[in-house]
Amino acid sequence: MLQNICQRADVLVNGGTLEGCIAAAELAKAGKRVILVEQRGFLGGSLTGCMEVYLPETPEDTCGYADTIRVKAGLEEAVNGPLVHDQKCKLVLSRMLVETGVRVYTHLFLLEGKEEADQITAIYESKTGRMTVTAAAAVDASAYGELCGAMGFGQKKLSNRVFGAVKMNQIPEEALITILDKGYSIEGSCILGKISRPLCLSYPVSGNAETKQYEEPGKVVCGKGAIRVYYNRDFGETVFCGISVDLPVANPFALSSAVSCLRSYTYDYRNSLRKTVPGFEQTNIIHVSPSPELYGLRCFDIPDGSRIICSDLRQYDNMKAIQAGLAMAEAALRRI
Repeated sequence: MLQNICQRADVLVNGGTLEGCIAAAELAKAGKRVILVEQRGFLGGSLTGCMEVYLPETPEDTCGYADTIRVKAGLEEAVNGPLVHDQKCKLVLSRMLVETGVRVYTHLFLLEGKEEADQITAIYESKTGRMTVTAAAAVDASAYGELCGAMGFGQKKLSNRVFGAVKMNQIPEEALITILDKGYSIEGSCILGKISRPLCLSYPVSGNAETKQYEEPGKVVCGKGAIRVYYNRDFGETVFCGISVDLPVANPFALSSAVSCLRSYTYDYRNSLRKTVPGFEQTNIIHVSPSPELYGLRCFDIPDGSRIICSDLRQYDNMKAIQAGLAMAEAALRRI
């Protein structure tokens, strides 16, 4: 039970995205007291929530983190190819933070944040009370930059496009290949491809799925951009990720509608595939993104000398997220 408590840390990491977890682990390995706070109930951000499960074996410098995730959430699950399993990644990241000594809190919502001469103070609330965290520095690795927003930092020009994903099963490989663009590849037991012109539908901001007209003014438009497709033969699962959700405006109300519209779209898309593509008749949905990927919306003007560090990652990629986490940890160490 949380009640009302005060915590002190060397570094506060606001957000349990992949880059937030990497930053927290690196800082803890450097001997710092680290608290990581995640609003949602799972770690990994887009890696796990938006099922960005592509993690190729590359020579990029990720201090072994990419290899660890690839082995523990891929190879150990008998995945023959460059994909990892999104649900196993949550467990891998959680164990990594426990092993490095990071204190992790989930289901906490940021109420207030302020920066003073020598410390950052953030106040969080949950159903069971409030927690106040003071730290010498803070890393804002949240999906929308909540801490930067709470500090009143200016937000740069926004994109109105966010992204989501859906995982389906019972799609035969032969049927899947018929809807992929030419140039798809097969790596081990995985099929990697994209769909340049997926079904495009629009919905009222409320998320009601009755109106479906392409780019109707004031509507949320789903599926306007290309979709990446990852098929994992070892699990019989297909992930359609990078599903674009274009908002009429970029504000919290529209973002809330984006979640319900994305869910409506995924079911409409599945139903369309069932009716129009031979082999998709038995296709079912396993999981839909619990929240959209917001990286195009989180860009802030942080004053020089601030004790807050943000990745400013504009477009999500697992390898880039790991590198961003390493860079944020290094920047935080310079501010302590």
